[in-house]
Amino acid sequence: MPISNPATISTILAADVQSDMPLMLPGGRLTLVRTDSTAGGTNTTQAFYVPHLHPFIPVLSGRSGLWNYYKIPSDGVLVLNTPNAGAHVDIYATGNLEIGFSILTQFWTTTTARFKPVVLNGLQCVDFGEGVSSRYGTYLGTLRTSGTGSAGRLNDN
Repeated sequence: MPISNPATISTILAADVQSDMPLMLPGGRLTLVRTDSTAGGTNTTQAFYVPHLHPFIPVLSGRSGLWNYYKIPSDGVLVLNTPNAGAHVDIYATGNLEIGFSILTQFWTTTTARFKPVVLNGLQCVDFGEGVSSRYGTYLGTLRTSGTGSAGRLNDN
């Protein structure tokens, strides 16, 4: 027997939701095809973060210590464009309630060492330190490029 929906449904705005514990994991997915979160791509120079399970990214606020939730645009966000070849890059979301969220990329220092360690803080996130306007970043994934020289390419198949 199906469960019926309530007669009225409230809309919850991402900017109105704050909590001291993360209520959800990031709902997007890194992809090479902006219009399809599950499609593979080959020999491209761009990567995107697009809605997949749901359209929200939780980011810990350095000021309040609360998790804020930002909405991923329906057409996604460009996260990497023309990368260097043979590089590892971590992708993070940072946020500010006044301006929204932004994507931050951090290239690894070597092929085995991250620029900043990813730590568990309710979700996997990174602490960029005191004095940084968007101190915390929610880890969204890592990409590895192929190719030689400055002609980095991304493949997902």
